Amino acid sequence: MARNTVKAAEQPTLEERFSWCAPSFQDKIRKLAGRAGKSWQTVYAMWRDHCAACYDQSALLSEFIEWNKEKLGVDPADAIKFCNA
Repeated sequence: MARNTVKAAEQPTLEERFSWCAPSFQDKIRKLAGRAGKSWQTVYAMWRDHCAACYDQSALLSEFIEWNKEKLGVDPADAIKFCNA
């Protein structure tokens, strides 16, 4: 095994990674999940996938909502307003 390789068992769980996020971001993900009728785990996993795809720039929540509106089943403008309330 390579020196910098981490075993799968040593990888942080989704829940651990989420707990490291700012409380205000956690709140927005939970609000969005509730609005979309999905678990926060599902929405956060989608967010992480989105971030990985934005490797050359910082991901924005509004952009994430717009790009994933069909998967989330939400109106982007409504969801963004709701998350920021």
